[in-house]
Amino acid sequence: MGTVNFYVIGDFNVVLGEHERCTTAPGHTIATREFQEFLDEADFFEIEAQGSAYTWVCRRSNKYIAAKLDRALASQQFLDLWATVGLNILPRWSSDHHPLKLVLTNDVPTLPRPFRFQSMWLSHDGFLAVVRDSWSQTSDIRNPVVRVASKLRNLRTVLRQWNSEIFRNVFVEIDTATAALEAIQQEIAREGDSDSWMSAEIEKTMHLNDLLARRNLFLRQRNRLQWLTDGDRNSAFFHRLHSIWKTQSSISHIRDGSDFINTPAAIGAYASDYYANLFSEEGTTSTDFSCLDGFLHPTITDANNLLLTALPSAEEIHTAVLDLDEHSSPGPDGFGGFFYRGCWDIISIDVIAAVLHFFTHLNIPNGINVNLVALIPKFQEADRIQDFRPIASVHNISGFHNLLVHYGQISGQIFSPSKSRVFYSSKTSRAVKVRMLRSNGIVEGSMPFTYLGVPIFRGTPRVSYFAEIVDSVLTKFSRWKGSSLSLAGRRCLINSVIAASLERCCAPITEGGLGIRSIRLANESFLCKLAWDLLRNEDPAMSVVHDRYLFDNGAPRNFYRVSSIWTGVHRHFPRLISQSQWLVGTSSLVCFWTDNWLGYKISEKIGLPDELLENLVSTVNEFYYDGCWHFEESFFMRYTRIVIDIINLKFIDGTDKRICPNSCSGELSSRTAYGFLHSSLPNVSWADWI
Repeated sequence: MGTVNFYVIGDFNVVLGEHERCTTAPGHTIATREFQEFLDEADFFEIEAQGSAYTWVCRRSNKYIAAKLDRALASQQFLDLWATVGLNILPRWSSDHHPLKLVLTNDVPTLPRPFRFQSMWLSHDGFLAVVRDSWSQTSDIRNPVVRVASKLRNLRTVLRQWNSEIFRNVFVEIDTATAALEAIQQEIAREGDSDSWMSAEIEKTMHLNDLLARRNLFLRQRNRLQWLTDGDRNSAFFHRLHSIWKTQSSISHIRDGSDFINTPAAIGAYASDYYANLFSEEGTTSTDFSCLDGFLHPTITDANNLLLTALPSAEEIHTAVLDLDEHSSPGPDGFGGFFYRGCWDIISIDVIAAVLHFFTHLNIPNGINVNLVALIPKFQEADRIQDFRPIASVHNISGFHNLLVHYGQISGQIFSPSKSRVFYSSKTSRAVKVRMLRSNGIVEGSMPFTYLGVPIFRGTPRVSYFAEIVDSVLTKFSRWKGSSLSLAGRRCLINSVIAASLERCCAPITEGGLGIRSIRLANESFLCKLAWDLLRNEDPAMSVVHDRYLFDNGAPRNFYRVSSIWTGVHRHFPRLISQSQWLVGTSSLVCFWTDNWLGYKISEKIGLPDELLENLVSTVNEFYYDGCWHFEESFFMRYTRIVIDIINLKFIDGTDKRICPNSCSGELSSRTAYGFLHSSLPNVSWADWI
């Protein structure tokens, strides 16, 4: 069906996953799976809906049941016919189903197209020369910040003209280059091959490949796709992705009470008026911070404060530029991470001067720090203007209420009781809960619940808690993506969403695998990293957990409070303790006999029996005091090699520090832990051929 202009709208009497149901009763997994397979086979796209999250509601025996049974599906060819495609879920009145309204329009207001720096321009040989000529023009503007803004405006004009006259439309250029290559190949077929024809064919082929690479860069930037690596073009995939994005990014209507605003011009005017009134209201911001006394505690030392307030160096500014996300949306000037990273050698002096001027004068001139406002839905079915986003601990209820009020006065951010929940201890009395509700209007929450897409629960995890995540992952593997991507693109898709569980597939390419990360090992590596952080006990937040689950010497307790992840963390301690190494400082954490602080354990080196190890608890500092080592003469005479290693030991400043010997920095990252846990397979000779 995907090859014709086709759409279907109505009641399908089945859901795509648990996230489309509101009931405690188990779902029909077979029907759901068959419906998912049908959509894949038919090559359908679902049109994003605005309005109620569920299209069918039923109340039976005082039980509320709701589900999304009604939807609109369309082929890609049908979506390509329309500039905007939307689906409105209207209020229901006589039926248990909500009526659906399909909105199709090509009547889009013609607006000036904003300038956007294109990453494909960097591939042109003459591009940097154009930027250098424009940027080097003298300017009498003294303020460095304003000067950079002025040069960017001039460069924007120059690049528009250069793109029109020199670079040109890459899609038109591809059609022209393809026609030229086809003409040469027809001449070769008619007249026979020759050196001149062969050279012309090679030249046209190279030119066409260059244009196709530029088009691929343009499509990747337009779709802001970061997980797909370079190599394959996957043009069909980009085209389909843009068709879906078109149905998801448009706002087909805004509901104002019982009225619906449907036209793009009216929606824009309504949103503009709403936010203009919202942001122009008189604020109640206070500068009196005394109300926060007792809640905030100083954690930054004077030395740290000097570092934070010091002027950044040129190297630090350059590092910040290199950290810019190339694929992130640019500001109103249209210049994003691609430009600043690709043209840094040309613009660096002016940009560094502008940054230093800001930190010196702490002022940004008017008109510089402007930005575009995009309406991001807070949830999938948003249809009111309020549903869109324009992109401590206290000891009593009254104190909690006062803290929230004062925080709002100081920050201007007022909390919404209707959108908040409070979670109590099992020992909290009903009277306290009632007082909290009356004082603050915040109702009690219950577990499990979902926050930012992640299930929050207490105790042992259940399969039902993660049903929505599983459904979300399955939708990422729609068959249209696999059919549109190349083999390498499919591997990138799998690697970016979820990993296979087969050992050979998850092995590195050098070992004959696909280089896909195992989801099981990835989870274990995160648990291993958490265990390492607990052992190190350097983070103040970790010290609370450390004291709760570990002894002072770092050994895990045999008893612990209820935790859904502690059992997974606990099993990594023996391996980490046995394979880590100590750098000796001024504290008394390192055991002289059983810890690895020389690159080996002394107990293993001299072959002490296991039954003696429990009694060997002397620390390194007990043998080193007054600036020198103290040993029994018999130990010195018998283990001379060990004594030499001890004497050559270099102490570190501060407390003893546990390090990971498998890491250059001594830190155990989740990536290092993954390699640490991965069981290597023999390398294969044919891996280099792929």
